[in-house]
Amino acid sequence: MSNVTLQGELSIGYAAQQREQLLSAWPSTDADCTLDLSAIEACDSSGVQLLIAAQKSATQRGGHCVITAASDAVRQALSNYGLMSLLDSMDQESAS
Repeated sequence: MSNVTLQGELSIGYAAQQREQLLSAWPSTDADCTLDLSAIEACDSSGVQLLIAAQKSATQRGGHCVITAASDAVRQALSNYGLMSLLDSMDQESAS
């Protein structure tokens, strides 16, 4: 299992950089990944797209992607796009 901490912004200007950081910290040999997003200061649709892609990638690997901590900015972005259930399902996976 890979443990990845992202900091700064999950926004259009930084999503590609954050994606590269995520990929380098999450080798393809690991199916599971935990994401600590407690230090994310801003999150927009590009950041939400990155989180959805991470979950999809984990599923394709036969694993799970779990957000272990989410900042208010991440929670607000997920809420704005009607995707709080994504966070809820990730939280439930971490509890099991």
